[in-house]
Amino acid sequence: MASDTRSSARAFVRSLNILLKFARLYEFGHVRTAAQFETTWKELHAALLRPGRDLIVGAHGVGEGIPASRAEEMVPKFWDDGLLIVRAGGSAGMFSAICAGWTGGRARGQTKPITKEIRL
Repeated sequence: MASDTRSSARAFVRSLNILLKFARLYEFGHVRTAAQFETTWKELHAALLRPGRDLIVGAHGVGEGIPASRAEEMVPKFWDDGLLIVRAGGSAGMFSAICAGWTGGRARGQTKPITKEIRL
């Protein structure tokens, strides 16, 4: 792990710790907690930036990835508005899920999952 990634991760963990303390002291509706949430969210995104060269198609022997034209970019792990996680049926331990929100080189409009119930 590069030192800049390590320092970003430490900053996020420190902010998360403060956020949890503020939530316990002031509750989530308080202005201090809301401000700390925003700081923590920004630091999470900063900690999850990755060099495009590590994520392009074929990098590290992986057949999928972002277009080679993005090799010089720092690529965020998630879209700014976060992840969409949907539980898609089944009983405990026997279910599937859909996670949309990884940037993965796709246009934002292409990450809108559609589910359909299948009855057996």
